Amino acid sequence: MKENKSNIYEIGYNLYDMIDEIYPEHGIKKQIKYVKKVLKADDILLLKKDDDNDKYETLYSNNEIYLNELKALIKAYNRRRVKDFNIELDGNYIKNLLILNIPVNDKQFVLASTNAIGLDNHKELISVIKKGLRKNLSIVDKMNKLKTAINTDQLTFINNRACFEEDKIKLLNNKRKIITFIMADLFRLKHINDTYGHNYGDKYIINTAKVLVDVFNDEKAKVYRLSGDEFAIIIEGYDIIDLEEKVAIAQQKVANLDLGVDNERTMINMGIAVGPARDIDKIYESADKHMNDNKQNMYKILKVNRT
Repeated sequence: MKENKSNIYEIGYNLYDMIDEIYPEHGIKKQIKYVKKVLKADDILLLKKDDDNDKYETLYSNNEIYLNELKALIKAYNRRRVKDFNIELDGNYIKNLLILNIPVNDKQFVLASTNAIGLDNHKELISVIKKGLRKNLSIVDKMNKLKTAINTDQLTFINNRACFEEDKIKLLNNKRKIITFIMADLFRLKHINDTYGHNYGDKYIINTAKVLVDVFNDEKAKVYRLSGDEFAIIIEGYDIIDLEEKVAIAQQKVANLDLGVDNERTMINMGIAVGPARDIDKIYESADKHMNDNKQNMYKILKVNRT
């Protein structure tokens, strides 16, 4: 039986009324709950496809029990199909799966609902639902891009100080979590800038950032450029053997950088502190002091001026 036109218009109006320009994620949650009701679905989930690794990130889910199985089905079918489709299943719990593919800018979102109304005779309703969701998802996408720009260092394209301060606040909510804090800066960056020009200094900074991101590539680690030649690394947890190995590798790789100038050393100085997240400011200060102490000793050993 076809949907009543007036009902479809009302659904479209309600979906657009739920759009939240300031807090779009809240609007998405309201829309998803409403769509579940409209589709008469048992469960519903919203996914975002990551083209880099061909995986689906869960943005919203009513039920986590069958999530991995549903992701596998969606991934398999989306390799062969582009448009919306139904999958008829023989499982005891899920009889059918309705998949709605929603492209937003250069990203792909997927709305999946179990035991919902099918596509037949409901194409106009499906179109209205997709339009309402697409509008809000496009707002979320723009907000995420803006947030990424705000939290990204424009020279190295890694996390910046704003992101660093935001993450410090977040970690305070996990007071008992143990974190490792590393502070680092570069050997005689000012000297490189003054002697050879800022292009060489920028190359020094950029290549060091690449080294740190490459070495501290664990999902629990995050690298930031705080200012000039100063970097920070926050690692959730503490593993002394792994940490010592990575610090040594990072120092060696920075020492091997080729800036294209003769008889100039490239070095990174690092300070480390460990403790519970509730003491993050103290850990930060301790790592910074450790770094500065190491720096003073290094300049004395090498018998060179800091500039």
